[in-house]
Amino acid sequence: MIINMESLARLYTGFTAVFNAAFQETQTWYVRVAMTVPANTRIMDYKFLLDFPMVREWIGDRQISSLEPKAFQVETKDWEATIEVDRNDIEDDQLGFYNPIVAALAEEARKHPEKLISDLMIGGFSTACYDGQNFFSTAHPVGAGTVSNFGGGADTAWYLLDTSRAVKPFIFQLRRDVQLVRMDRQDDEHSFMRKKLRYGVDYRGGGGLWPVANGLCLQGNPE
Repeated sequence: MIINMESLARLYTGFTAVFNAAFQETQTWYVRVAMTVPANTRIMDYKFLLDFPMVREWIGDRQISSLEPKAFQVETKDWEATIEVDRNDIEDDQLGFYNPIVAALAEEARKHPEKLISDLMIGGFSTACYDGQNFFSTAHPVGAGTVSNFGGGADTAWYLLDTSRAVKPFIFQLRRDVQLVRMDRQDDEHSFMRKKLRYGVDYRGGGGLWPVANGLCLQGNPE
């Protein structure tokens, strides 16, 4: 293959098609336990309802539930993964084995939020939420009393979560979606000096704990 702007553009188009197909086909579980919240800034402030209002018969005045003033923040971070393609492989049309690598890159990017959420779940036993209690705790203060979302124990954790509602136990904050990017101009220094072209994936996002999981966490055998 003759390397020029047109051939590199076709190569990137081909990689993009492989990437997008693999990204769309990759199944994830984090969407079942985390709500995706679009972000418009690096740090987002969240307020919440400790007692979500139930629909009731309207007798007399409305009963108002206000957003709790105790807010918490989730920070957006930058994430990336990058591969290199040898320029000789392009000249010799030896690109077949790069397609699976690009597909694997897409799978990794699609599943990365799972790592963020699983880290939050595991860290919930030692990470404080808005009230100073660990995310999984027996003593979350609510009104004049306390509520618990921790069943005790000290072994392997088991999680029982209500994921049927719009408000889910965890937050995946997305500032900018996943994109496949390239550094493959012939006059790029890396290409000029080392005969290497670079392709990568990046996005901006972060994970956060909702104030109290709408479920129960157990450590040890739930039986």
